[in-house]
Amino acid sequence: MDDDGTNQKQLTKRGKCYNAHFTPDGKTIFMDCDNGPNGYGDLFSMKAEGGGVVNLTNTNDNIEAYPVVAPNGKSIAFSTIAAGTAWEIWVVGVDGSNPHKVVGTIGSDRNNSTFIAAWKKGKFLIGGYAGNWDPYFVPDNGGEPVPVIQVDKDDKPSDWWSP
Repeated sequence: MDDDGTNQKQLTKRGKCYNAHFTPDGKTIFMDCDNGPNGYGDLFSMKAEGGGVVNLTNTNDNIEAYPVVAPNGKSIAFSTIAAGTAWEIWVVGVDGSNPHKVVGTIGSDRNNSTFIAAWKKGKFLIGGYAGNWDPYFVPDNGGEPVPVIQVDKDDKPSDWWSP
């Protein structure tokens, strides 16, 4: 749609799709959509003008959601969960190649979880649950989550939100 909300155009016909993110060049949209007989979500890509839909994760037993596009537009980070596990953060190439886990839960309790929020300057901003939800940074190539100190200049979670 246009900035003023006019000229709306439906781009998907897959049922329910959520959490759309554009590549930095604005040519591709990534989203999570309900898929499969159990309603689990997969990650999809499509051309910004519509069409060219590709299922990037194609699983029937995991939920993949909340895609966040890398600053260079070459990868997507996302949150995922499989039955009997907790939410983790994985990365996959924009073509669905090389899926790999970057960070698991916060702490050792499998009831804990992590959710991706943003990707910037070689690190992720994540929400981590270990009794309470708190913000953490984690290197985008993996490593231990580091709690965000709320008073750090340019490193507060609110500094990561785009207008």
